[in-house]
Amino acid sequence: MSLMARAAFKVRALGVPGRALSFSAVRNFSSSSPKASEKSDASTAPKLYEFRKYFIRREMWESFVSLTTEKFHLRLDVSKCNIYLRPTALTLELQKKTSMEKFVPVVHIWEYDSFEQRTAVRKQLGEDETWLSEYLRPALSMMHNQQNSFLHAVPGFYPRAAKTTDTFCVRRHFCAPGTSGDYILRLKEAQEKKLIGDDVLNGVWACDVGYLESTVELYSYDDYKQARPHQDELDVILKTTRNLDGMGVRDGSKYNIMELAPWSTWSP
Repeated sequence: MSLMARAAFKVRALGVPGRALSFSAVRNFSSSSPKASEKSDASTAPKLYEFRKYFIRREMWESFVSLTTEKFHLRLDVSKCNIYLRPTALTLELQKKTSMEKFVPVVHIWEYDSFEQRTAVRKQLGEDETWLSEYLRPALSMMHNQQNSFLHAVPGFYPRAAKTTDTFCVRRHFCAPGTSGDYILRLKEAQEKKLIGDDVLNGVWACDVGYLESTVELYSYDDYKQARPHQDELDVILKTTRNLDGMGVRDGSKYNIMELAPWSTWSP
């Protein structure tokens, strides 16, 4: 099976309802791609980013954390993980009290030199019986489902170091068809007007394969109490609505306030 065919198969497996998926994005990760090669440092190779979000069954959360703490190094040893985030203790406590959420989200962002490298990494993992038996198979039994998208870093918002790594917020914006460029402009204008601090916004990625015309934004804060009101304020600043289910309604945003997992760092 060709590289493009394998890519098409993986994208179809995402099962995004009502969205036409473009496979031309996979070709963009060649060295000739303007989108991929527009780096602040011209000597830096193009990068492909993969956003992965898993939903863990709440009753299995403690077992999942224990397993991942002990065994996830098997995955980290193979390729670069920019960040691995899990809900803050306060978020988990609120979730227990309200009993509204049955699943606990975790978020990873992975960085690859190319789609070919990503394919090779997945092949290596698929043939690693230690990884499969000691981590992946047990972890899969604790998961409800997963989402993943392929991204590129937006020029002007390349991943950067965080002033603080105590609390992070992952914000996803799902643009109405044809409006993703307008949304990026609103982000730029908000930053130029100092409505979003340079030390708060740590990176913006646009989706090429997955939820088309969506962005992933990473923010850092001192604590949960600082994060939540600022994220609510961004709905007004960026002229968006809250998209509670994370899909379907376009031109809406959804965010998760999270913290670094013990086995992770923020590595832009």
